[in-house]
Amino acid sequence: MSLLRNRLLLIVLALATVVRVALPYVVRRVAVDQADKALVGRIELDDVDLSLLTGGITLHGLRVFATEATADSIPPESAPVFSATRLSVELGFRALLHKIVEVQRFDLDGFAVSLDRARDGTLVLPLPAPAPASEPPAAEPKEARPGWGVLIRHVALRDGRIGFRDFALGDQPQHIEGRVPTLDAGNLAVLITESGLEPGKIALEAGIEDGTLRLEVTLENLAGGPAYQSHLVLTNLPIAHARLYIPKVGWSDLAGRLDLDVVHRFESRGAHTLHGTVALRDVAVRVQDLDEPALAWSALAIDVAGVDLVKQHAEIGAVTLAGARVVTRPAGPEPLPVLHGLAQPAAEGAASQPPPLVTGGDSTAKPWTWAVANVTLKDARVHALGGDGPLDVGVEAAAANLASAAGTQTRVALSLAPSGGGTLALAGDLTLQPIGFDGTVRADGLVLAPLTQPIATAQTRLLKNGVATVNLAIAAGTTPKAPSNGARIAGTIDLANLEIASDDPKPFALRWNDLAIELREVTTPAVPGPIAVALASVSLVRPEIVATRTYTGIALPAALTDGASPPPPPPTSPVRPPLDVQVRVDKVAIQKTRVAFSDEAVRPFYRSNLDPIDLTCVDLRWPGPFARDAQLLAKGLDGASLKVTGNLAPAGSHLLVTLADLPLAPFNPYATASGYGVAGGTARLDSTISIAPASYETTSKLVLSQLAVTGGAGDSLFVSQFGMPLALALALLTDLEGNIVLDLPIAGDAQGMRTGLGTLVGNALARAILNAVTSPLKLVGAVANLGEKPASLTPQPMVFQPGRIDLAAGEDTKLAQLESLLAAAPGLKLHLRGETGEEDRRWLREQALRAKLERESGVVGTVRHIGERGARSATLAALAARTDGKAAEIPEEHRAWFEAQVAAQDVADAALHALAAARAKSVQSRLESGGGVGADRVLVDDESPEDVAARPVVAIGLGSPAERIPNGPSVGAVPVRP
Repeated sequence: MSLLRNRLLLIVLALATVVRVALPYVVRRVAVDQADKALVGRIELDDVDLSLLTGGITLHGLRVFATEATADSIPPESAPVFSATRLSVELGFRALLHKIVEVQRFDLDGFAVSLDRARDGTLVLPLPAPAPASEPPAAEPKEARPGWGVLIRHVALRDGRIGFRDFALGDQPQHIEGRVPTLDAGNLAVLITESGLEPGKIALEAGIEDGTLRLEVTLENLAGGPAYQSHLVLTNLPIAHARLYIPKVGWSDLAGRLDLDVVHRFESRGAHTLHGTVALRDVAVRVQDLDEPALAWSALAIDVAGVDLVKQHAEIGAVTLAGARVVTRPAGPEPLPVLHGLAQPAAEGAASQPPPLVTGGDSTAKPWTWAVANVTLKDARVHALGGDGPLDVGVEAAAANLASAAGTQTRVALSLAPSGGGTLALAGDLTLQPIGFDGTVRADGLVLAPLTQPIATAQTRLLKNGVATVNLAIAAGTTPKAPSNGARIAGTIDLANLEIASDDPKPFALRWNDLAIELREVTTPAVPGPIAVALASVSLVRPEIVATRTYTGIALPAALTDGASPPPPPPTSPVRPPLDVQVRVDKVAIQKTRVAFSDEAVRPFYRSNLDPIDLTCVDLRWPGPFARDAQLLAKGLDGASLKVTGNLAPAGSHLLVTLADLPLAPFNPYATASGYGVAGGTARLDSTISIAPASYETTSKLVLSQLAVTGGAGDSLFVSQFGMPLALALALLTDLEGNIVLDLPIAGDAQGMRTGLGTLVGNALARAILNAVTSPLKLVGAVANLGEKPASLTPQPMVFQPGRIDLAAGEDTKLAQLESLLAAAPGLKLHLRGETGEEDRRWLREQALRAKLERESGVVGTVRHIGERGARSATLAALAARTDGKAAEIPEEHRAWFEAQVAAQDVADAALHALAAARAKSVQSRLESGGGVGADRVLVDDESPEDVAARPVVAIGLGSPAERIPNGPSVGAVPVRP
């Protein structure tokens, strides 16, 4: 028996040995064949170890491919989806009695998971083999019986690698790879049944590239159903590959690290919450064509106090961003390079698709609510590129108590520190729903010019300098301090060392040392309405204006004039009402203004400087104009001064203007065009101006002292307007002290007020000149008005008795008038020219006949002319009486003889010349002796041959030789009777 038993044992042992040797090979072969049949793919297995006593199985060299191709024919991008150098599973047999598969230990060594996304975007995975087409079996009723469960006790993973290759993003695949150096989850009690996971714990630690992952999951059974709580910790996780899955931004590189510590809890029919912290460190986003990161920060930390997915409420404890850096190009075309891809225009011809229409949503769904305790931005910087140079702006910001609840007041603070100098800060309480703000805006020494460098347009380049200091309190929106949802602003604004200037050849500049504005209150309504501006004071110190006038007007910088004007609005567009702004300023002071003006529209150029100009007033209002105690003081060329004082009001304005010691020679370029030149002199103007709503009245006195005018090419124009040469007008206007005094009254009604100021003043000046120059001429009856200018400026000549140097009867009055004229116009010169006429020639012939008859009145002559005795005696008696100034007529019977004898007498022209000269000398002598007039003011002009055949007068010229009158009867001449 013992021998038989031993033989049986040997046979069993031999069979067991054969089975033990053959079973791994069989198992490996069967497992591979069955897996190949079940999957569209390929499985490779190097070896299998079995432990029948312990229920263990170990697979060596396991490789799972997503395709059925052999290793020699697979494409380069293919790799095993899963591989492991060793996979070992130990099972417990006792649990099988309870229909539970107990995995006592699961070991996985040297494993690798390699996932590929194909070019069409699908994941390359082994798929279940399609089932053969057959008639579906008839459904058999299932017996209600308990299912099998799986109990996992211990899991150990070592030397693992998880890789992902994406072939859909470009020609070269993108690689993402993580590692799992060790994962040893012991003491697990995870039971998986048909109803799900049973209570237990899962712990996982893994490495992803050079970061780590730690996951702890606790499973529970509560009264309401299963629950689980997971604790996920990510440390130093690289985010470089995440850029590939952020669409359209066009980033060329992304660097940074993710730290995450999140606890997630889910209860069936209960809580669903999330809390923890999230941090992104050392983030740098790069784009093409930019040497530095377009966006970067050193640390972003978010403290999630709690997210309740059931109550739909998120509570954030703090958000802190430190060391942020943003690059911007304000001048475009991409202001934010970090959004490079989003800023790219759509492909040409591609029609933009409208957003999808969302339908079927529940419009009554409960909205999410949220709250953020604190937001902090530290050590941030905006780097602006482009234009004339870069600009760095440091940014610090903080916000507290942000929430979605209406009426929540958020405390905000923002501080900007540009690299050009100065700071700008905003602080206050902000309400988001409805919008409202109550806080301050402050600028301290903010240098303005560098702020425009990255933009660098032709307009911004005009700003050369400027420093702003601002302290404003602002209340707007729903805050109680705001006026009915409008805005209220109060505080101070100071703008120092401002300079706006062009680099154009024609100089233009606006500068000042300091502009200080104290805002008592500026209020704007929420709806269109009047904007009220109440200022306590406006002070402007040392403003300077430099301007040039050309033929086309004031030469503004090209930056202000280039570009086409905007097209007019279409006729159907509603016309916007003008902005209603009401301004009131308690006190205005503009001190030490300088105005430098060049006029290149005249030749030679005119240049002038006014320095200083001071303007003060109180209670300035607009609309108006309204101002009290207004005073303007200005000093200009060579001591010239201007003073304007008074009050302005819509109901009535009253101003006093005094202009003194204004030199006239610098204005010579403006006189050149008229044909005259101004060589010297000064001007003074005293004016009183009164303006009422429907009328105006001014009384002005203009005094020109020592006016020196050169040239005479414009006389024809002057004569056409004033009826006399300018030299004569000046002579008549100038008084004994060398002054020209003109009174300029201007008055009118509302219709006259529509006439231009230049026209009003020009007309008044013309009338004043006419009145001034014609007044002294009227003394001698030398002028008669015809319309608005004199019809005649020639004084009546001094009439003489024929053939003599004695004035005719009544001519002494004219002499006295000339004396008065010379006294009234000390600058006037008279020109005298003696003339003779036929009356004088006849007188001299008659006197020659009288002398002849007297010589022949002796005995011999009487006997010789015995036949003419009666005629001779009558003629001699008549001529003697005429010589004595008595009227005497030649008897009719002797008149023929008398005329024949007179005609026979010869009077030489020399005698007439002598008579004419004697007459002029006689008038000159009488004016000098009787009127005390200097000989240099009464000039005797030489007579011409025409003058001895003219009139028995002395012609008088004002300022120039008298006009010659053709032969004819003389005014006031004494006729010679035959």
